[in-house]
Amino acid sequence: MNYRNARLANGFLSLDQLAGEIDLVKSRIVSDGGKGVERIVRMIDCSDCSTDGEPRWLAEEREAARERQRKIDAARQKLRRAGIGYLTETFLLICKNGKNRDESIRELAMRQRLPFESAERLYFGHRKKIENFFLGQ
Repeated sequence: MNYRNARLANGFLSLDQLAGEIDLVKSRIVSDGGKGVERIVRMIDCSDCSTDGEPRWLAEEREAARERQRKIDAARQKLRRAGIGYLTETFLLICKNGKNRDESIRELAMRQRLPFESAERLYFGHRKKIENFFLGQ
């Protein structure tokens, strides 16, 4: 090993050295603050289970997903009834990918077989129309 690599390797702090200097149980560097343990206990312990043996948090997550899907379907119906049903594809991509616009634009480009730049213009144009429609109500 040459001098530069040896100097670099000596500059790294090993976990063994770190364990000797600080209390690893209380350290925020190597701990998630007990979140992992809470998640495991919540999955194993059924003290908060509903009557069918399913944990309440899982039932609540499923109910929230159903409610979200119901709202998305209602919005799609509004777009169709208003005569702008061609915006539903972009609307669904926005719902699916959230703030990850590049992913939505890539999917739109693949589905429509358009270059990325054209799909980008289409996406932002549709997004503006969707915003105007729902904010105008």
